[in-house]
Amino acid sequence: MNILVVDDDPIIRNLLDAYLREFKGNNVFLATDGMEGLNWIQKIEMDCVFMDMYMPGFTGLETLGRIKQISPDLMIVIMTGQPSFEIMIEAIQKGASDFLIKPFQLEQVSLTLERLTKERRLLTENKMLTQELRAKKTLEDLNRKLEKKVKEQTILYTIMDQLSRVRGKDDLFKQIVKMAGHLTEAQKVSFFIWDREENLLRLIAGLGVEAEWINRYEVPVGQGIVGKVAQGGVPVLCQERQEWLPQMEEAPQFYDGSTFLALPLKIRQETFGVLQVAGRAEGEPFTEEDLFLLSILSEKAAMTIENIALYENVVSNLYATLRALVNTIEAKDPYTMKHSERVTQLAIAIARKMSRPEEEIAALAFAGPLHDIGKIGVQDYILLKPSKLNPEEFDMIKMHPTTGERIINELGISTLEKSIIRHHHERWDGGGYPDGLKEEEIPILCRIISVADAYDAMTSDRSYRKALTQVEALAEMKRCNGQQFDPQVVEILMEIIREGFEPLVSDWLTDPENSFPPLVAQAS
Repeated sequence: MNILVVDDDPIIRNLLDAYLREFKGNNVFLATDGMEGLNWIQKIEMDCVFMDMYMPGFTGLETLGRIKQISPDLMIVIMTGQPSFEIMIEAIQKGASDFLIKPFQLEQVSLTLERLTKERRLLTENKMLTQELRAKKTLEDLNRKLEKKVKEQTILYTIMDQLSRVRGKDDLFKQIVKMAGHLTEAQKVSFFIWDREENLLRLIAGLGVEAEWINRYEVPVGQGIVGKVAQGGVPVLCQERQEWLPQMEEAPQFYDGSTFLALPLKIRQETFGVLQVAGRAEGEPFTEEDLFLLSILSEKAAMTIENIALYENVVSNLYATLRALVNTIEAKDPYTMKHSERVTQLAIAIARKMSRPEEEIAALAFAGPLHDIGKIGVQDYILLKPSKLNPEEFDMIKMHPTTGERIINELGISTLEKSIIRHHHERWDGGGYPDGLKEEEIPILCRIISVADAYDAMTSDRSYRKALTQVEALAEMKRCNGQQFDPQVVEILMEIIREGFEPLVSDWLTDPENSFPPLVAQAS
């Protein structure tokens, strides 16, 4: 085929150029913007266009409209790193045939080309039928196919839009079962993950399934329906009750109805889970069309899972590096060893007592241990000085919140997390630093960590003084209440201390039962 690639990114252009030329010997033409692409369209008859959404000059949508005026039947694939349902609908209305979400894998390009080739054959046949005035029935059959294609495309774009909004693996798994139920009208949906170490499938999300089974029900690989689907790696569509009725004793909670459908989810041809739907109103059977729709869902979901895993691995490595910097700072002074971890534990306890949202708890867990990372820019003789700092030295100390913000600013973390690092030394009366915020101007998480920070500092030995007792520290906190600290937060602190709060062992932050990984969407 003659394929035109329109993208202002030379890396994308060259990558697609090399791959498309090698893929079945296509002829590839390159353009850096919409105007150059239109020039190619006017000179050469193209079969397909891969076009970026955002380019200098004409946007992808503007170029799409102009191309359709010149060549209405030309198949156009829109490439974008910022997908939205509204833009996809507008692109469909203007004639887009498919979408690629950046960053994409070359396998996705191959799948897209295969779909476009089928669509091209279908459109060519439609054109020939129209020209040759074939029988009305043939035209009606073709129109039904085209309507089905439009429906499939709409479903595909809806799936892509919904998956682009997920905030982590748990959210994704819930979204998968919700969408599977919607696409197939199934009354029961279950999603199992393959635990390779124990060689069993564990139920991690369900729709129409009792909550007590989630994360508890397990199936050995090779046994039962989902176990055999995982082992074989191929879907199972059962439309007759007698075929699977004996299996009901294994897990009747998953099989209300006369038919079911189970298919494997794969990453790079390796099964990692099984999606199963069962039970329809009035016992209607599942069909090949349902299998097709769930196959699209599983393909896109697998790509999303892989992207999430890659992202979380990168975030984990960055976070480990930052924690190493904080540990380096604290290791210089035995009096501040594990200070950041204790402050984080106390801050989270306060936030939970105040019923703050889980998103804020996660932000505290991520940024709390890093709140003093800016001290890496403060000279050791100031940090370790055994006596009171002079004004010049204190000015150097006061720079550490903004230094810390600069260190983490390029990591794509959330506004909540950045505020913790920048504003944890603001005061309720406005006398703090670096911005002199006061009262409600100070983000609530900063007010919480400020109280936790001060309490831990007072109850820890320092080179220039001995630790205060809990009673003495609380008395000092109460004295500064309404001046340095938010009165509400101090009251919660006192409740927690009276209830016997004690920091856990030093490995608390690395314990998976206590860790709070950052939300995926925070990087956007």
